[in-house]
Amino acid sequence: EKSGLANEDIVLCSKILTIKTNESFPSLNLSHSVACVCYELTKKLNVLKVRESNSGLATFKDKNFFFSDLINKLQS
Repeated sequence: EKSGLANEDIVLCSKILTIKTNESFPSLNLSHSVACVCYELTKKLNVLKVRESNSGLATFKDKNFFFSDLINKLQS
């Protein structure tokens, strides 16, 4: 993670994404990078829908709705 991908790996990529970081911490853990990309995608695709709930916890139906909606938007 200190040096990133090797040139041999980069040439196999069809797209390259760069995440701006603080100069003191120039690299990100892969899981953190994926989380950043997923967060930006949800904002761009307007995937997250908030519903009012008395309990504050998602029901089984809420979870199914979320994942179905997410899958549909990612496939489009």
